[in-house]
Amino acid sequence: DYKVTGVQTCALPIFSQHQEAVIIYDIGANNGDDIPYYLKKADVVVAVEANPDLCRHIRERFPGEVQDGRLVVENCVLTAEEQGGNVPFYVHKTDHVLSQFLPPQSNPQNYERCLLAAKSVDQLFRDHGLPYYVKIDIEGYDHVLLRRSEEHTSELQSPCNLVCRLLLEKK
Repeated sequence: DYKVTGVQTCALPIFSQHQEAVIIYDIGANNGDDIPYYLKKADVVVAVEANPDLCRHIRERFPGEVQDGRLVVENCVLTAEEQGGNVPFYVHKTDHVLSQFLPPQSNPQNYERCLLAAKSVDQLFRDHGLPYYVKIDIEGYDHVLLRRSEEHTSELQSPCNLVCRLLLEKK
């Protein structure tokens, strides 16, 4: 098992020499507060958020960017491996920031379980292109996606592999 140490949000620069568009992935986009900055730095921003209400909010907040294709909103639960179909997701009833993919360990009565579409990191990259930069901020699952990103970028011979390894520490 691995854990992320010293960071709450993992930001990974991934450089692709075979792709012209600069694509930034905002994994765990929440209400979209980081999106304006990313739009200044990228040709395309892919905002990944599991909470359907927050996805709706992002689309309403950035209608022009969504319409012109500069912002793609993916309403799905991002997984390290191919899942296929829907997976459980736990939406916190009073604080959307606490919503999570993993079953809640404390105060489960504060969460509403719903089924949402799942998509793997690999599928996300196949659908939208290799990232220039990835921000990962998802409750309790960051380390799993970070591990998968390290494995994926290792296969791509990317400098991101080193960044991922530095952020991971064996328990």
